[in-house]
Amino acid sequence: MTNLNEMTKKELLAKAGELSITGRHDMNRSQLIEAIAAVEQIEDVIAGATEAEVVQAREELIALKRRRPSNNDRDDDGNVIRRGKNLSRNVPFRRKFYFLDPAVADERTWTEGYRQAVEAAPNQVKLILKFMRTYHITDVDTSEQGVTIVSLAMEAGMISSKIPPANLFAYYRRLLEALGVRNANA
Repeated sequence: MTNLNEMTKKELLAKAGELSITGRHDMNRSQLIEAIAAVEQIEDVIAGATEAEVVQAREELIALKRRRPSNNDRDDDGNVIRRGKNLSRNVPFRRKFYFLDPAVADERTWTEGYRQAVEAAPNQVKLILKFMRTYHITDVDTSEQGVTIVSLAMEAGMISSKIPPANLFAYYRRLLEALGVRNANA
């Protein structure tokens, strides 16, 4: 048996595919390791067991490989509550406006932990945050769409990138939100 802890997630997914583990793409790395180890253990038991033990091991194997039910909200009958056709609850057509939280808009008020988090961020994230501080996009009244923020930063010469502004902001949105960029619509 190979050392599963040393394998990358891509390698673990390939191994899980070989073992026909369903739902493997929804699993995180630790769940993949557990599932692969359990399947390999059961297959080892099957290799040197009696017919009754093989039948029991196969049933356990089938139970392990069975797809897990959805974690979405359910009604009283147990059916998944559907909100329109978009089950991810993402509203892609709604314009989303963002601003920098006033608590982190002034560098003098930063805690040491926040300063280290900003220093560890990619340069484009630092530049987007700097642009928002410089041009005072720090409250709901001055909030802008992500594409507009990055476009204005590019026009101001603070960011240079071949990536379209909408894609650049979307790529870093979660990291920006973790560093104090707030959604004005929320």
